[in-house]
Amino acid sequence: MYIGDVHILTYGIFLIIGAIVGQFIDWMNIRIVENKKIFSKDIIKSKLKINKFTIILTVSLYLTVLYRFGIKEKLLENLDLIKYMILIPILISIMIIDFKEKIIPNRLTFTLFECGIIFTFIYGANNLFVARNYLLGLIVGAMIFGIIAILGRIIAGKEAMGLRRC
Repeated sequence: MYIGDVHILTYGIFLIIGAIVGQFIDWMNIRIVENKKIFSKDIIKSKLKINKFTIILTVSLYLTVLYRFGIKEKLLENLDLIKYMILIPILISIMIIDFKEKIIPNRLTFTLFECGIIFTFIYGANNLFVARNYLLGLIVGAMIFGIIAILGRIIAGKEAMGLRRC
């Protein structure tokens, strides 16, 4: 049985992976806000309650990405699927922490930046024109946020974009 050229058991595997990642997002959000290590032995000892919101959101986004991109035979053809499976948990975590704490931790922002650079080089190995466009987008985005940070410091007299609380 296939859904969108992908076997139905693959959807089951992605459902389980999404549920595990969704629960891990809840653990990660707690640890990031407390400014503690994310990967530690405390994850085994702690008693986390099941966070249905992050699990359902992660599972539904993972299944949507799987349906949209499918699974191809070669690894480089699956790069979009891999990219979104890495970015979805980070973006969900940013959304939840920003909603609760009214701050986006620099640890997550820099992680997104690093993922963007890594994927730019991976895409650049296949197509230099795509890599050039990604690098130009990276430069323009950095300039926009730099201008906002400078104007925020001039107008408000304090830091506008963070960088103090990592």
